[in-house]
Amino acid sequence: MRKHNFSEYFDYYISKVKDEVVWDALQNSGQEVLELVSNLDDDQWKYAYDDGKWSMGQLFYHLLDTERIMCYRALCFARGQKCELPGYDHTVFAENVDENHATKDLFIKEYNYIRKGTILMFNGFNAEQLKRQAHFNGLHVEVGQMARLITGHEQHHLEIIRTRYL
Repeated sequence: MRKHNFSEYFDYYISKVKDEVVWDALQNSGQEVLELVSNLDDDQWKYAYDDGKWSMGQLFYHLLDTERIMCYRALCFARGQKCELPGYDHTVFAENVDENHATKDLFIKEYNYIRKGTILMFNGFNAEQLKRQAHFNGLHVEVGQMARLITGHEQHHLEIIRTRYL
């Protein structure tokens, strides 16, 4: 018997957020991202550890894009939408980040606003809305778990940055 109410695909990400209040997890993870990005120079921002791999700038914008998309999805279902939403091609999104224009300074500004908005949005949902099922890309997850999904996804990529980029 399953003890959670989301597609198995999300286990990996959601399990990365252990025993923390999700709002604290979002705040702490956000501070970790901002510290890491603030300490990068321009060469590191554009660095990819191998041919065909994303640069760090592309990877950080992937986090931002994914958070925006997850927030949109959470909002749709918290407000009562019933139809399934499509997936998105994260590779196409990342490949279309131009690190010469989408700089680390711009990322820091965008990220600060988006993360504050994410926390406020989830805090604005009532208990019933947080329990509603979100359906996208053939998967499902409770709206409230999507905040953990955002944080766990971010933690996954921070581990990759630490082991392969730095």
